[in-house]
Amino acid sequence: MVFELPPLDGGKSQTTLKSSGQGLGKKMELMRSLRDIEKKRRIDKMTVQKRGKVIRKPQSAKQPRINKASVAPIQFHCEACNEDFQTGQALGGHMSRVHPGQSNSYARKIQRREERTFDRELLRLAKLEHAKIYGEDTSLDRVKIRRFKRNLRGRILKGEYVEGYMGNVDV
Repeated sequence: MVFELPPLDGGKSQTTLKSSGQGLGKKMELMRSLRDIEKKRRIDKMTVQKRGKVIRKPQSAKQPRINKASVAPIQFHCEACNEDFQTGQALGGHMSRVHPGQSNSYARKIQRREERTFDRELLRLAKLEHAKIYGEDTSLDRVKIRRFKRNLRGRILKGEYVEGYMGNVDV
C-alpha cells in the first residue's frame, strides 16, 4: 500500500510511504512513518551538514531576527510635563529627577513608612506599659501587648496625652 504526503520542502517532490505488511495495523504503520518524517524535519531545521558531519546551528540561527528600526517604538509619557520617552527606564529617571515626590506610588510608600513607624512606636509603648504593670522580669504576653496597643492607639488618635509618646497625632 502507498500513502502520498505533502512535500517536505514545499516544492514538487512527493513523499510516499510504503506498507511493509508485517502484521502491524495500517494506522500504526502510518503513524510511525509520519513520526519519522516529522523527526527528520525537526533535525533538518536544527542542523547543518558540513563535509559529511552534522553540526548544530547556533541558537541565533534558529530564531528569526527582528529589525528594531521596523518595529514602532513604544512611547512612555510623562503626565506632569507632557514629555515622551523611548523607554520606561528613561521615564523613571526623569520622574525621579524632575518631579520627585509627585507620583501616587511615592505617596503610598511614604504613607506606609509612616504607618510602620507609628506601629513600632505603639509596640515600644505597649512593652513599656506591660513592664510597668507586670514587672521587667515577666515574659511578654502577645494578647496583652495587642490590647495595650489598641488602647494606646485609641488614646493617641483622640489626642489624649500618652506618657512617652514622641510621634505625630496625624496617623
